[in-house]
Amino acid sequence: PWEDILFYQHTRAATFIRATLHRYSAFPFVQRTLSFADLIIGAVGASLTLGARRGSVLLALLVLPLYIPVLIFMAGTVQAAESGLALEAHVSILAAMLLVALVLAPWATAAALRMVGETG
Repeated sequence: PWEDILFYQHTRAATFIRATLHRYSAFPFVQRTLSFADLIIGAVGASLTLGARRGSVLLALLVLPLYIPVLIFMAGTVQAAESGLALEAHVSILAAMLLVALVLAPWATAAALRMVGETG
């Protein structure tokens, strides 16, 4: 790896960088996943509350249960990264949630918009 080339004579420094690099790369991954989840869940929630009179209260009630599991696993990922534990389980669950949302969100958004278009 590149750490061995840069720190050829200082193998302890290369070992330290290799051990701590995944801890520093966890936060940008969590931040990107949160922004994607925010966009996807927000689109579904906004399309469901499009024709409602009190859409803001309904939006909060619909979207909050969708955000909670994502936030729990993101906090677990950051905590595991800070503790130096393995991140594979947390990252796999977050990636699975993101893939399921990417597959189902356009379908749910289109169905909700179609339903609003038929009634409105």
